Amino acid sequence: MTAPALINKKNYANCSFFYFDDERIDENDHLFLERISTVVALCILYEEAQFEEQQRLRSSLLERLIHNRNIKDIESYYKFLPFKFQPPFSTGIISVQKKKKNNEIIDIHDQLTQLFKLAKEAELPCIFAVLGEEIALLNPQNNNKQSWQKKILRIFQMMEKQNCNYKYSIGLSGTFNGFKDFERSLNEARIAQRFPNKKLLTDYEDLGLLGDIVKNMSIEQIHEMGKKTLKGLYDFDDPRKKELLYTLYVYLLNSQRLKETMDELTLSIGGVQYRIKQVEEQLQISLKNASAAAYTLLVIQALILSNSLSFEEFAK
Repeated sequence: MTAPALINKKNYANCSFFYFDDERIDENDHLFLERISTVVALCILYEEAQFEEQQRLRSSLLERLIHNRNIKDIESYYKFLPFKFQPPFSTGIISVQKKKKNNEIIDIHDQLTQLFKLAKEAELPCIFAVLGEEIALLNPQNNNKQSWQKKILRIFQMMEKQNCNYKYSIGLSGTFNGFKDFERSLNEARIAQRFPNKKLLTDYEDLGLLGDIVKNMSIEQIHEMGKKTLKGLYDFDDPRKKELLYTLYVYLLNSQRLKETMDELTLSIGGVQYRIKQVEEQLQISLKNASAAAYTLLVIQALILSNSLSFEEFAK
């Protein structure tokens, strides 16, 4: 005999009585079972409500920091957290994208709930909040960054199993001790998340000079640097020129090795050589000049990290 534990007409669990051959089923057993299933439903509802309240509390703390609201009394919220909330801190930006394009809309709030549950199960001291179409995170007690990164990577491997059509990328900031540096750290996390290295997690500190250039230069300065360096290829609306720019980017990323570039672009060796010749004519440089090639790659990556340039249409 079975009775469902229903909440808002959704079946969350089943309660059952098991009978052995010689046992007689009492005519009132179904009434007892219905009461048990009602109690179970109430327990589940209580747990869900408690879970949602914890999630709201943690998210509101991070939202205050993001929007710079009532930060002075933020310490009064620490006592409600189930872990020590103390420096050093780091922030992160999590992007959720579809692997295959379809009409489905990504429910970022559902993604947040899934992430919060997995982090709770893993006992990961972390706070999450929705930030536009992304998820922001704040990580306290950042003394063992390597251990924390291993845990968050495991969590997102589970997220990918639960959401097979979604891909995730995480950008992690450098560490900081006071919330006066929160905005700077969030900017670092966003820069790291945009770095197109096809990795699940990118640490801002691993970007080195490139990260500092993007963080400390204005968009206008980066664009001016791009115009001077890319010359005729600085026209991202022209499909042919953008294709040449992407060829240059892949070629430089592969340390100017023709075979790797051929494989990635699915071109013949003659096709790659022809495009590179056109690129050099546009840039008015020789890519055999190591310093010129390195600087050109730096400029392209700076444009990508500042969200001024994207090669998304070329992604396979």
